[in-house]
Amino acid sequence: MQNATVNSIRGRLLRTYPLSLSATYLKHWSVVDGVREILQNALDHGGLGNTTWGMGEEEGTGYMVVGTPDIQLHPSVLLLGNGTKSEDCGKLGGFGEGLKVALLILARNGLTVRIINGDKIWIPEFKEDPDFGAKMLHIEEYENLSEPVGLSIEIECLSQTELDSIISRTLHLQGALSPENIISTTKGDILQEEQFSGKVFVGGLYICDSGMKSGYNFKPETVTLNRDRQTLSNWDMKTLTERMWLEEGSPEVVVSMCLDKVDDISHLQYEYSYPEDVTEEALKTHIKLHGDVPIADTKSQLDMMIKDGYTDTAFIGNENFSNLVRAAKSYKEVPKEIVKTPKEILKEFASDWFEDSDQAIRAPLEAVEALIQLSEGWRA
Repeated sequence: MQNATVNSIRGRLLRTYPLSLSATYLKHWSVVDGVREILQNALDHGGLGNTTWGMGEEEGTGYMVVGTPDIQLHPSVLLLGNGTKSEDCGKLGGFGEGLKVALLILARNGLTVRIINGDKIWIPEFKEDPDFGAKMLHIEEYENLSEPVGLSIEIECLSQTELDSIISRTLHLQGALSPENIISTTKGDILQEEQFSGKVFVGGLYICDSGMKSGYNFKPETVTLNRDRQTLSNWDMKTLTERMWLEEGSPEVVVSMCLDKVDDISHLQYEYSYPEDVTEEALKTHIKLHGDVPIADTKSQLDMMIKDGYTDTAFIGNENFSNLVRAAKSYKEVPKEIVKTPKEILKEFASDWFEDSDQAIRAPLEAVEALIQLSEGWRA
């Protein structure tokens, strides 16, 4: 790849396709963003098994070849709004706008790009458009004089930093991950290796840092991404992560995370039901830590429970944990019998019967008050 040149494989120029994309479109996108779009298309059409990359001896000589065998793109995919994407919600790309934008970004940043497209070769170039008075992206189509190999997108002139970033942001290019550090769920994978801590991927491609303890690779059909594929709703993300842990995480780990207030499961309090093995583990842990006593979710609930006779109620200020405990089938709340002293009984009697009394019954009230003083040392 490094020693191959466009001239050595291309034949005569057949035609030029003008694209209505100016050189300044999506100015904030980087080379890494552009390559991401190409990798996404390949992932949705068989994977990255035919992807190779490397770095020459000098800076700026990095390359990547993304191959997708048995595919030849029709020129109509170069039209905005056209592509090969199906209605499959499990796919993020389909040689549509993402491909066109990727070619624009890479060409704008001075990289050499060529698309070996069956018996044709496509080369992105910027040309001044006299009608619009601006540089616009054009695709030059040449004969392919070599044997057709399907679709192969070749990118040259990558820096070492760009190449490293592309690899680190693409799980499929990082070799086999340790199975013991991956928890697979119906919504995606929990990545427990330290290098992935707080990183969020969708379909194997990096999206953002979350600040959470573990890393996550969500399935594309479970999330909605913005145009830049660089942000994800914080609410949706945390709802997904706590449900992934409830689905496949061990009860002991989930309860421990809950006690430690790990952000990954902070949305537990918004669930309507929990797995029975998790709630029973939470109850067992609660009894071990606080005894076989009721537990309150909030301070106001604690005050109400004490008033109702649950005088030994535990309160630790962790609503997620208390929710799990209270949801356990074997959790019970038994009010403690309150034994009042004679003095307390007499004070309640005086309060109930003489609080709003008039002068006519002052004498009986004074007698009761004297009796209250005498009852100080009495036993129940």
